[in-house]
Amino acid sequence: MFMDDKELTVIAENMLSIFPLLIKKFSKIGDFENNQCLPISQCNILFLLHTLGILTMSEISKRLSINKSNLTPLIDKLISENLVERIPGEKDRRIIQISLTEKGVGFVENHKALIASKLKEKFSQFDEEELKELSHHFDGIKEILSKMQS
Repeated sequence: MFMDDKELTVIAENMLSIFPLLIKKFSKIGDFENNQCLPISQCNILFLLHTLGILTMSEISKRLSINKSNLTPLIDKLISENLVERIPGEKDRRIIQISLTEKGVGFVENHKALIASKLKEKFSQFDEEELKELSHHFDGIKEILSKMQS
């Protein structure tokens, strides 16, 4: 049995209301005092490549909703920082793939560890029951979102 349009609208509105709340509550988590801080758009590229592996410029553009013309200078900056590299396609050298360098992998893993540490600090204000409930809900959201078609 399918939900009616009204119920689907409520779910969509609830989902959309979570994004600004997450940004507000957690936007400072990725801000570090050291010089390893990058603009969020560049961090998103690095995290995407770390998660999905080698991607073409078109795939990165599509997945992050960044125009290709805007993506090129972001990639150029990451290359200049030795965080990513361009790899010509094996079959068609016109197709350029982007890959994390060793330094890029280290950067992402370091930032994930720092973010996890800061999240643990934030979560420490909750009692055990609230944390179990939060974990349960995150598991459910991950499961449902993984079923969504892109």
